[in-house]
Amino acid sequence: MLTRLAILGSAVALGSCADPVVAPDPIEVKKVAVPKVVAKEETAAVRKPVEVKKEVPVPVIKKGEITSVDIVRLFEMRLTESCLLIDVRPGLIYLIGHISESLSLPKKSFDAKFPKVKPQIDAAVAAGQTVILYCADVNCPDGYVVAKILAEKGYSTSIYKGGWDEWKAADLE
Repeated sequence: MLTRLAILGSAVALGSCADPVVAPDPIEVKKVAVPKVVAKEETAAVRKPVEVKKEVPVPVIKKGEITSVDIVRLFEMRLTESCLLIDVRPGLIYLIGHISESLSLPKKSFDAKFPKVKPQIDAAVAAGQTVILYCADVNCPDGYVVAKILAEKGYSTSIYKGGWDEWKAADLE
């Protein structure tokens, strides 16, 4: 127990989520009309469906854009293997626990670690997978900071804001 506390104390000293929160840029959303059958009119000879159009927001993702994903969507994407998960917490924290199959790309050592994970990111993008970043929790800005760096390099990413804490609390690991 004492060893685990010492590790956690060292990890905190490494600066996990220590930077001030930076507000994300707004995400452009395009509304698309989707027909939905809500009732049927009946006549003596013919039944006609009545359609009501409902506006559904559909994200318009461009190269270098940052979006977000919630826990339900992340779970679905993992089941269909349509995402690459990247943990941006310090490496020591990653070793203590992380979402399975996620890569480690700590914010603090991004420049040193990026060349090692770049081939995996490029392969995921080429395969049509979404690159999803996560940190400790909703209050941790590191996911957004790394997303901005990747956006500058031309990568589109999504951020799972609930992070490791929400994933672990949901007992998904």
